[in-house]
Amino acid sequence: MNISINMLPIKIFTSDKRKFQEISKIVDHSEFQEEFLRLAKKWRGKTIESLDEDYQKDILGSLSKLKLPNSLYDLLSDCVISGILWKNYNLSGTEILEILLVRSRKSKTLTDFPRDRDWYWRHKFGEGYGAIAKRDDVGKHMVLNAIKRYKTMTGNG
Repeated sequence: MNISINMLPIKIFTSDKRKFQEISKIVDHSEFQEEFLRLAKKWRGKTIESLDEDYQKDILGSLSKLKLPNSLYDLLSDCVISGILWKNYNLSGTEILEILLVRSRKSKTLTDFPRDRDWYWRHKFGEGYGAIAKRDDVGKHMVLNAIKRYKTMTGNG
Protein backbone atom coordinates (compact mmCIF):
# COMPACT_ATOMS: atom_id res chain seq x y z
CA MET A 1 0.00 0.00 0.00
CA ASN A 2 1.30 3.47 -0.85
CA ILE A 3 0.99 5.43 2.39
CA SER A 4 0.68 9.18 2.29
CA ILE A 5 2.31 10.77 5.33
CA ASN A 6 -0.14 13.65 5.03
CA MET A 7 -3.18 11.40 5.47
CA LEU A 8 -2.03 8.75 7.94
CA PRO A 9 -2.34 8.22 10.79
CA ILE A 10 -5.86 9.47 11.26
CA LYS A 11 -5.87 11.78 14.27
CA ILE A 12 -8.08 10.82 17.20
CA PHE A 13 -9.02 13.38 19.84
CA THR A 14 -10.82 11.99 22.86
CA SER A 15 -10.06 11.92 26.56
CA ASP A 16 -11.88 8.58 26.92
CA LYS A 17 -9.15 5.93 26.79
CA ARG A 18 -11.57 3.09 25.96
CA LYS A 19 -13.09 5.10 23.09
CA PHE A 20 -9.57 5.91 21.80
CA GLN A 21 -8.75 2.20 21.80
CA GLU A 22 -11.98 1.22 20.03
CA ILE A 23 -11.65 3.90 17.34
CA SER A 24 -7.99 2.95 16.80
CA LYS A 25 -8.93 -0.69 16.27
CA ILE A 26 -11.26 0.37 13.48
CA VAL A 27 -9.27 3.10 11.72
CA ASP A 28 -5.83 1.49 11.97
CA HIS A 29 -6.95 -1.81 10.45
CA SER A 30 -5.20 -2.22 7.10
CA GLU A 31 -8.42 -2.79 5.12
CA PHE A 32 -9.97 0.37 6.58
CA GLN A 33 -6.84 2.36 5.71
CA GLU A 34 -6.86 1.17 2.11
CA GLU A 35 -10.51 2.15 1.70
CA PHE A 36 -9.97 5.45 3.53
CA LEU A 37 -7.05 6.39 1.27
CA ARG A 38 -9.07 5.59 -1.84
CA LEU A 39 -11.97 7.75 -0.65
CA ALA A 40 -9.77 10.59 0.61
CA LYS A 41 -7.95 10.85 -2.71
CA LYS A 42 -11.29 11.05 -4.48
CA TRP A 43 -13.23 13.34 -2.13
CA ARG A 44 -10.87 15.34 0.10
CA GLY A 45 -10.69 19.04 -0.69
CA LYS A 46 -14.21 19.27 -2.03
CA THR A 47 -16.69 21.62 -0.40
CA ILE A 48 -19.37 20.15 1.85
CA GLU A 49 -22.01 21.41 -0.60
CA SER A 50 -20.45 19.38 -3.40
CA LEU A 51 -20.63 16.15 -1.40
CA ASP A 52 -23.72 14.83 -3.08
CA GLU A 53 -25.50 11.54 -3.40
CA ASP A 54 -22.46 9.99 -5.09
CA TYR A 55 -20.36 10.76 -1.99
CA GLN A 56 -22.95 9.19 0.28
CA LYS A 57 -23.14 6.09 -1.92
CA ASP A 58 -19.35 5.84 -1.94
CA ILE A 59 -19.15 6.03 1.88
CA LEU A 60 -21.98 3.53 2.36
CA GLY A 61 -20.44 1.22 -0.26
CA SER A 62 -17.12 1.31 1.58
CA LEU A 63 -18.79 0.52 4.90
CA SER A 64 -20.50 -2.44 3.25
CA LYS A 65 -17.24 -3.62 1.67
CA LEU A 66 -15.52 -3.38 5.07
CA LYS A 67 -18.45 -5.19 6.73
CA LEU A 68 -18.99 -2.22 9.03
CA PRO A 69 -22.45 -0.97 10.03
CA ASN A 70 -23.91 2.18 8.50
CA SER A 71 -23.85 3.73 11.99
CA LEU A 72 -20.13 4.41 11.33
CA TYR A 73 -21.00 6.72 8.41
CA ASP A 74 -19.97 9.88 10.33
CA LEU A 75 -16.72 8.28 11.50
CA LEU A 76 -15.65 7.28 7.97
CA SER A 77 -16.89 10.56 6.51
CA ASP A 78 -14.89 12.60 9.04
CA CYS A 79 -11.81 10.52 8.21
CA VAL A 80 -12.26 11.21 4.50
CA ILE A 81 -13.01 14.92 4.78
CA SER A 82 -10.53 15.97 7.46
CA GLY A 83 -8.55 12.98 8.77
CA ILE A 84 -9.50 14.04 12.30
CA LEU A 85 -11.92 12.27 14.63
CA TRP A 86 -13.29 14.35 17.47
CA LYS A 87 -17.00 13.58 17.78
CA ASN A 88 -18.63 11.24 20.24
CA TYR A 89 -19.12 8.40 17.75
CA ASN A 90 -21.59 5.72 18.77
CA LEU A 91 -19.56 2.55 19.08
CA SER A 92 -22.00 0.74 21.33
CA GLY A 93 -23.99 -1.09 18.65
CA THR A 94 -23.95 -4.87 18.75
CA GLU A 95 -22.43 -5.10 15.27
CA ILE A 96 -19.55 -2.81 16.22
CA LEU A 97 -18.85 -4.63 19.47
CA GLU A 98 -18.75 -7.93 17.58
CA ILE A 99 -16.31 -6.46 15.03
CA LEU A 100 -14.03 -5.19 17.79
CA LEU A 101 -14.08 -8.54 19.58
CA VAL A 102 -13.39 -10.50 16.39
CA ARG A 103 -10.50 -8.25 15.35
CA SER A 104 -8.66 -8.37 18.63
CA ARG A 105 -8.66 -8.81 22.35
CA LYS A 106 -9.09 -5.89 24.70
CA SER A 107 -6.00 -4.12 25.93
CA LYS A 108 -5.15 -4.65 29.57
CA THR A 109 -3.24 -1.38 29.66
CA LEU A 110 -5.37 1.41 28.28
CA THR A 111 -2.89 4.04 29.40
CA ASP A 112 -0.27 2.64 27.02
CA PHE A 113 -2.55 2.45 23.98
CA PRO A 114 -1.92 6.01 22.66
CA ARG A 115 1.83 5.51 23.17
CA ASP A 116 1.77 2.14 21.42
CA ARG A 117 -0.16 3.68 18.52
CA ASP A 118 2.39 6.49 18.24
CA TRP A 119 5.29 4.00 18.19
CA TYR A 120 3.47 1.80 15.64
CA TRP A 121 3.06 4.73 13.22
CA ARG A 122 6.56 6.03 13.76
CA HIS A 123 7.92 2.56 12.96
CA LYS A 124 5.60 2.20 9.98
CA PHE A 125 7.02 5.45 8.57
CA GLY A 126 10.56 4.10 8.88
CA GLU A 127 11.82 4.96 12.35
CA GLY A 128 13.70 1.98 13.79
CA TYR A 129 12.94 0.29 17.10
CA GLY A 130 16.24 1.52 18.54
CA ALA A 131 15.65 5.11 17.39
CA ILE A 132 12.18 5.14 18.95
CA ALA A 133 13.55 3.67 22.18
CA LYS A 134 16.37 6.20 22.34
CA ARG A 135 14.14 9.17 21.56
CA ASP A 136 11.57 8.13 24.19
CA ASP A 137 14.18 6.92 26.70
CA VAL A 138 12.87 3.35 26.98
CA GLY A 139 14.23 -0.08 26.19
CA LYS A 140 14.27 -1.33 22.60
CA HIS A 141 12.57 -4.57 23.68
CA MET A 142 9.72 -2.53 25.20
CA VAL A 143 9.18 -0.72 21.89
CA LEU A 144 9.31 -3.97 19.92
CA ASN A 145 6.73 -5.63 22.19
CA ALA A 146 4.44 -2.59 22.18
CA ILE A 147 4.42 -2.38 18.38
CA LYS A 148 3.86 -6.12 18.06
CA ARG A 149 0.97 -5.92 20.57
CA TYR A 150 -0.57 -2.96 18.72
CA LYS A 151 -0.38 -4.78 15.38
CA THR A 152 -2.17 -7.75 16.90
CA MET A 153 -4.84 -5.61 18.54
CA THR A 154 -5.66 -3.77 15.32
CA GLY A 155 -5.73 -6.94 13.25
CA ASN A 156 -2.52 -6.07 11.37
CA GLY A 157 -0.23 -8.60 13.05
